[in-house]
Amino acid sequence: DRAERELGAFAAKYPESPRLPEVILRQAQARYELKRFQAAADLLALRLPQAGALGDQYRFWMGEAHFQRGALASAADAYADLVGKSPESPLRLQASYSEAFARFQLGQIDRAVGLLRQADGVFQRAAAGSPKSDFAVRGQMLLAEALQRAGDFAGAAQVLAKLGELGLEPA
Repeated sequence: DRAERELGAFAAKYPESPRLPEVILRQAQARYELKRFQAAADLLALRLPQAGALGDQYRFWMGEAHFQRGALASAADAYADLVGKSPESPLRLQASYSEAFARFQLGQIDRAVGLLRQADGVFQRAAAGSPKSDFAVRGQMLLAEALQRAGDFAGAAQVLAKLGELGLEPA
């Protein structure tokens, strides 16, 4: 609570500070931790045009805030915006998984499958760089579940078999 207040005071007192984009991001993260998800998303959306190099993080935290407040369509759109507008972001793998998960939760199974399965898509390209990473594995598991829900049992089994070949730790 104190961080949120003091960061807000800094932003009001120093609106021309070169550190303002970072201050706004941290203030939004403080609101997120306080479970004030709508306030966090609103702040980030308002200040997004001034985010500069932090635009990917603004979009990511907007997605997280929307997801936590149950606005799955808005969350999916925020993650998609990050993926589309920040091709070099280190958050691309997590955002592409999170978009697919939100779409899956919305019942958009075919869209989730498309996002996760497309060989030249963002998720598959990002996951190829670190196939054992948490979000790469989660994405493959989600893909298998989505394929199963879509009735493509052979496709789901194929995805799971490829995961089995990675030699993942049991955890």
